[in-house]
This record gives sequence, structure tokens and C-alpha cells, in this order.
Amino acid sequence: MLSPFSQIESLPLKQRKHELVRSEIWNAAIGLFAEKGFESTTVDQIASVAGVSPRTFFRYFASKEEVILQGIDTYGDDLLAAVAAMPPGRPSLAEICCATKPLLAQYVVAEMYVKVVMRIIAGSQTLQGAQM
Repeated sequence: MLSPFSQIESLPLKQRKHELVRSEIWNAAIGLFAEKGFESTTVDQIASVAGVSPRTFFRYFASKEEVILQGIDTYGDDLLAAVAAMPPGRPSLAEICCATKPLLAQYVVAEMYVKVVMRIIAGSQTLQGAQM
């Protein structure tokens, strides 16, 4: 499954390692949430599937809520960055579409990830509240 941390190839080695571990934790969590449900999944289970300790989990994420909401935050940050990189002034809709097209293409590739995350959030009142 593609995670929201997929743009790591150009990072220095130490950052790449950090993002790879973060991505493993994220993928493990999303898989478990989809399989068992958000409320039924524990941090210990996520850590075990990701191959890290629970302590390591908390170095990367403050809570399991943060794990699932990370994708939404990442998409929002990426979208804002794409629009901010546009030339100053009042861009047309066509210019906005052109500026955000590469970002949207990346997330269309991750359509399965988007559907799974949205299904998990829809099934959890805790996550619906956290998303707001």
C-alpha cells in the first residue's frame, strides 16, 4: 500500500531511514485498522506488525489517531505547497489545475489507500471527531 510518505528518494540517508520506518508503521497501522477496526487495534499490535517496539512507534507518532490522520494532513500540506508555488497574482482555474495535477496524479495512484483510510475514518466516531 502506498503511504503518504512516498516522496523520499531525494532525501539524505538519515531522513530516508526515518521516513521508511514511519512508512512501515503507517502501512502496518492502516492494514490492521482495515482488518480489525480502529478501536480494536492497539499500538502494540501496530508496532509488532511494523517490526518496531512500541517505544519506537511513539517516536514517530503521538497516537494511533495521528497515524491515520497523517495522510489527510500530508495531502493538505502538499496541496497548499502546490498552490503556494504558483506565480503571485490571481491564478485562473486552469492554472490551479495545472499546478496541482502532479499532486492529484500521485493520489489517484494511491486510490486504494484513500478509500481504505476514508472507510476506516467513517467507521470510527473517535476518528471523525479527531478529523474535525
